[in-house]
Amino acid sequence: MMMGKLGIVLTMLVTLASCSADTSKVVQEDFVASGARMMASAPAPQAKEQSQYLAYEHSLTVSMAAASVPAAYEQLAAACREQPQALCTLLTANLHTGEFSSAHLRMRVAPDRVADTLASARTLGEVTHQNTQVDDLQSAVVDNDKRIEMLLRYRDKLEQLEQTSAEEVESLIRIASELSRVQSDLEYAQGEKARLLQRIDFQVVNIHLQTQTYTGFWAPIGHALGDFGEHLSEGIANTLIVVAYAIPGVIVLLVLLLLARVLWRKLR
Repeated sequence: MMMGKLGIVLTMLVTLASCSADTSKVVQEDFVASGARMMASAPAPQAKEQSQYLAYEHSLTVSMAAASVPAAYEQLAAACREQPQALCTLLTANLHTGEFSSAHLRMRVAPDRVADTLASARTLGEVTHQNTQVDDLQSAVVDNDKRIEMLLRYRDKLEQLEQTSAEEVESLIRIASELSRVQSDLEYAQGEKARLLQRIDFQVVNIHLQTQTYTGFWAPIGHALGDFGEHLSEGIANTLIVVAYAIPGVIVLLVLLLLARVLWRKLR
């Protein structure tokens, strides 16, 4: 067993010693090849069952009077902020006020608080749209776990090789550079794993608040009368623009008619 391990170390040392200036490329190619074999043979993690890799995202659209949108927005945002981050985190909050006010809130909510959050939003107005989307992240989680395992094994091999190459400065420098790269990839993969688990353990809730499109028989007429002056000025401006574009065409047409008349007289 010791002879086998010694043979592996000697083989890797000979490879490093015989490489040209691009030795790190050989190490990286060995990493890719061994990593592919590990990913093909590594078993799937058993920490969660398949049904527990589902990530839920809910969307709810509520229609209400324009004047009620800001207050409803503040109510929902405050309700989330007052809870601990382990229960509700406000990810996005946008409010647009005016004749047609609207708002959008995107929250990360603990599963047992999702129903209460949606129920609270439904009481604010008329629900016009509701949707629940489920993403199965099992493949992403399994692939990420395999990659982390592969990087850990490769890092261990590099650390062992670093100890046996203490007297070879050039090889030691190249191993240290490869170790730094592998450690960076490992930290990124671990961060991605944390993000995936957070996406699974919490649910995303999107709440859209919008102004009611129909507010009564006289409301559109009132809006039209209120904007009459603006529309009139825009109409006059557009008419002047059309006239300005038409003048050169009219001049050219008159010149052509005049030439045609002269030619007609000569032919007669």
